[in-house]
This record gives sequence, structure tokens and C-alpha cells, in this order.
Amino acid sequence: MNTLIKTQEPARRFSLVWETAGELTGGLREIAASQPERFPAEGGEIEISFRQGEDRPGFRLTRTSSGIEISHARKCDAFRGLGAAIMGAEVAAGEYTPFSSLGVMLDVSRNAVLTVESLKRLFRHFALMGVNTIQLYMEDVYEIEGEPFFGYCRGRYRKEELQEIDRYGDLLGIEVVPCIQTLGHLEKILQWPAYAALADTPAVLLVDDPGVRSLIEKMLDAVSSCFRSRRIHVGMDEAHGIGLGRYRLLNGDRRPFDLLSTHLRTVVKLCSERGLQPMIWSDMYFRLGSATDDYYDRESQVPAHVAAEIPGPVDLVYWDYYHSDPEFYVDWIERHRKLGKEPVFAAGAWCWGRFWTCYPRAFATIGAGMKSAREAGLKEAMLTIWGDDGAEMDPVSILPAVQYFAECAYGTATEAAGRFDDFDIPSWDALLVGGELDPNTGHEYEGGHSTNFGQWVLWHDPLLNFLEKHVPTEMPARCEALAERLAHFQERKPDLHLEFIRQLTVTLAVKSRLHLDVGRMYRDRDRAGLGRMLGETVPQTLEGVRKLALLHRAVWGEWHKPWGWDVIERRYAGLISRLESLRTALEEHCQDEARRIPELEEEPRPLWTEAQNSFFTYARASSSM
Repeated sequence: MNTLIKTQEPARRFSLVWETAGELTGGLREIAASQPERFPAEGGEIEISFRQGEDRPGFRLTRTSSGIEISHARKCDAFRGLGAAIMGAEVAAGEYTPFSSLGVMLDVSRNAVLTVESLKRLFRHFALMGVNTIQLYMEDVYEIEGEPFFGYCRGRYRKEELQEIDRYGDLLGIEVVPCIQTLGHLEKILQWPAYAALADTPAVLLVDDPGVRSLIEKMLDAVSSCFRSRRIHVGMDEAHGIGLGRYRLLNGDRRPFDLLSTHLRTVVKLCSERGLQPMIWSDMYFRLGSATDDYYDRESQVPAHVAAEIPGPVDLVYWDYYHSDPEFYVDWIERHRKLGKEPVFAAGAWCWGRFWTCYPRAFATIGAGMKSAREAGLKEAMLTIWGDDGAEMDPVSILPAVQYFAECAYGTATEAAGRFDDFDIPSWDALLVGGELDPNTGHEYEGGHSTNFGQWVLWHDPLLNFLEKHVPTEMPARCEALAERLAHFQERKPDLHLEFIRQLTVTLAVKSRLHLDVGRMYRDRDRAGLGRMLGETVPQTLEGVRKLALLHRAVWGEWHKPWGWDVIERRYAGLISRLESLRTALEEHCQDEARRIPELEEEPRPLWTEAQNSFFTYARASSSM
């Protein structure tokens, strides 16, 4: 049911009635300063005033003689109400949510560290959507006094930066929660000799080690001193191989679950001593009940003694990015409750392993998960923004997914496009065109990945071409059509991010054609076709990749600290070098047919039975070695 009706009026200018702002003043000033066209210094024709008057999470818009009054329950409700007002909403009824905490988890560890100013920019957008919690996923990118190799050369945040992030969030009604790792996913520190004695496996800490306990105490002290929130996410997921590395050499065999339980009790105790309320990802418990170590195994049975050993003061985060059937979420929420816990639900934005968020997959899974979370009466939900495989994704592209997530929380998902504030970014429609790069092919499957052609086809080695069977034959034409549509949006509102995704589609159109043709032409001895490829397709691909690299660097510099760009730069440099190698091989073959190209003589084979079910990382796509 629509609670607000979008008007068709052009963009309007607003005046904020400051004497009604109270605790909202600081955040309102930040939003107004970032949108001077909407909130001009000389004032606008529509006044917006505020009143704290709702008895449940949400807001109500009321027309006044001079503008709009926003009646709200919490700071975050006032900012969401402001977002609705500036997008042209009229009063129809109040708008409320059953969620006390509506959050976004931002991964700032996987190669890309968002700058403080970038986080502030995102916070302003999130506040207007109604988001009131941010979790910063920081494996090692925070400063610990006396630990110079913790986050070494990784763009870690200084204490003052984290305190400023926390202060800014509070202005906008956003609680900033540290999200760290205290067991696994710590390969970036364990690679250094300074931490070698603390490693069980290359990514997992050594349980029951005094040095490990001391380091975790320092972790907790470092982050808790930067944030006013007393909640903390301590990770504990995917500690694969725990007890099977140095621990076994030093202490002998011990059940992995016993080690996990021991370590969790230690971490929870350390949190309690500091007045912190910890949460962990819940998959470790469900994997223990699965014969295949599968978090979503419907045959999984968590043993009673396992449930009994979950510490009382810890919350469980149920993360699920894969299912479009609401009934699956209903089942898993109930399974968490049988463990004696009311779970925090975490959906996924489907932005990892790609350059642009995959909206069809994101909307399908977010919608199903949030519907079930609402109906089950959960009080906390968040959307995870992961940066797996190099964090190549343009941060602007996540915003429609966050908007849709927020609307699902308020029961207004059908209004997501009308609520989208595109003040300093491309429009909703333009961003969604970019999301068509990785379409729902009809071969998606429950529990698995979505295709990521828009990433791996770019990085695929053009000479080895071992994934030829997985490149869709329609990809060149589809990318050309997307490029044309994006060009129209770019003409209406020039934007770096649209130019980046447009250039990606242009480059993929020609590079996908290269992959589809080069091996076939060589095996068919089509020298005329190879000559055209040498004179047209290869140079066009090289030019496209070079332009794309420059645009990608500009996008990166707008959002991220410089650390991590070296990884992406090497990918572009490697691709350019391999394209030049292909050009050399084709030149030699075209001059003398006796000069063979052995790489192209290999008969291409599909890796999966359905070629469209293709999700490949950079490492998988760039080399067969």
C-alpha cells in the first residue's frame, strides 16, 4: 500500500525551519551544505519543519500553510522523512517500520578503503533513506598502538579518522559499529613475520595462544575507543582449517568445534570486560550440522550440545544472499530461534566480483529476505556491501540496492525508484541500465552465484582463451546496445560514473567479439578474418582497455584511499600486455602461416554444463595456470 504519493512537480527549493530542528541541526546542516541548489542560502519556497511526535519508528508528513511538517520518532526517521519530502512526496498516511536497526555493512578491507569524505557522502545518502546503523568491516585496516604491521601499507584508518566517522554518523542519526575479525580472515596480517607465531593456518589465528589473546585485547581496545557504540561484530566466520595447521603440530588433534567454542568464549569474555555486546556470523554453527559443510543444507541438524554451548551474551547474524524463495528465509530464521537466539538478518547487495551492482539478483534476494524478516518480526536487518576479488565495483552503483533494501524495510518497495535521491549521482534509470551488464540468464540457481560476465570477460586472457565456451554469443550486441542507452543518459547529465560503465560496455562489446572469433578463425584457417581482427578488433580492444583504465582510476581516486589501486593497475597492465602478445602472434602468423599459435589450437571446452552459469574470479579468468 502506498503511503506517499509522488508529485510530478519539477525540482523545488526548500528552507529548513531551524528553530524546530533541535538535535537534528548538525545533520541537517551537512545535508543542506551538500545540496545548495535544493537548500539555497537565501531560502526556498517550501519550508520544512520538524516535530518529535510519533510513538513508533517512522514518520508522518503534514502539510502546513508554508510547507511540510515532519513528525518523527527518532533522528533517523526525521532524515528519512526529509528524503521523502525533497523527492516530492505528499501526505497520505504515516510510514513506519518494524525494524529498530536498519543497517548497511561496508567492506573497507578487500583492497579498497573508502576515504573519510567518501563515507560522509554515503552517510548523507543513507540517512535520507532511513538507514540508522553502519557496520565498517575492517579486517586489519585500523590503527593499533604498538602494532606497526597491523594494516601495514593497507590504507588503515588512524584513530582520529575513525572518531570523525563516528561523530559524523551520530549527526545523521547513524550508529557506527566496528565489524572486525578475531579468528579467521586475517591472512593480511599473518603474512608478516611479526605475526608468524600467532598463525594456525595462513588465515586463522592460533587458538589458546597467549599472544593471540593479547592481540585480540588490543583489537577490542583500539576500535572500542573510537566508537560510541557498545556493539561490536567480532566475525568468527569461515575459519577453515582451524586446528589443522600449527595448532595440531603443537597440541595434537582436537575437534574444530571445541576450538571454535573455546575461542568464542574467550572473545565474548574479553568483550564483556569492556562493556561490549558482541555479534558473530552464524554460519559456523550450521556448517557443523551439515555433512557437506554447507550453511544452507536443508538436512543440517545442529546438535543440542552445540546450541547449548553458544555463549549467552553473543548475537547471531544470519547472512543469506542467495535465495529468492521467502520460505527458505522463514525456515532459517526459525532454525536460529531454535538455537535460542533472535537473529540479525543480513542481505547482500550483489556488488562483489563485478564492476557494477547486479540489480536483478540483488532485488530478488533482498526482497525475499526482507519480506520474511518483516513477517517473522525481526528487529534488526542490514545490507552487506562486500568487495571480494579486488573491490573493483563503482560505489555509486550500490545506492539503488540500498534504497530498495530500505523500502523493503518500510513496506514501500514498489516506490523505490521514486524515493531515490539522485542529487549528485546518476539517475535511478541510468544506474539500472548499468546493472543489465550481468543479466539474469534464466540459468541462475538457488544457493549459487549470479553470472559476472561484465568482470571476467574483461580480464579473460585473450590468447589462451580457455573460457571461450562461456562467453555468450549475444554479448557483443547486448553490450553495444547498453553503451548506446548509457550514452543518452550521459548526454542529459554528464557524469564520471556513467562514462566509466559506458566505456566498460564499449570495451566488452569488442573484447567479447574477439574471444568468440579468434580461436574459431584460427582453427578454420580464416586468414582474412584474422587479418581483420589484427587490423580492427585487437587495436579497438587495446584502445578500449586503456580508456577504461584511466576512467577506473578516476573513479577509484574519487572514493578510495590510494592503497589497493596497485592491484587493479597490475590487472590492466597485464591485460594490455597479453593483448599485445596476441597482436604479435597474429602478425607473425598472418605473415607466415607456418608460424603456429599453439594456444589457439587447444579445443575449447565448457567448464560447466550450462555455459551461462559462469561466475569467475580474476585469478580464474586471467590464467589457466
